[in-house]
Amino acid sequence: MVSEGLDLVPEQQRSQAALRRVYAALAEQERDFISARSKAALKAAKARGKALGGLRDTTMRRNTAIQQKPPRRLRGSSRLSAPCVTPGRPLAQLPLG
Repeated sequence: MVSEGLDLVPEQQRSQAALRRVYAALAEQERDFISARSKAALKAAKARGKALGGLRDTTMRRNTAIQQKPPRRLRGSSRLSAPCVTPGRPLAQLPLG
């Protein structure tokens, strides 16, 4: 059988399959190690009083400002897009041409 330009005999195919399983097991173990380290670091940060997760006040203010101010490329086009963004308006009622 030819695989990736190499002639492989059945013994080599079996050894490559076994090697792939070993690599997969090592990758799974490394994933578990990374997860354990991350959880320990988060637990230590929380014990130090660090605020974890969620949006902070600054981020919330920035997000609100972004939502209220249209992007520069859309400024002045509200008269064109307003009919298309009316909540609850069926698609059949949109001005399409």
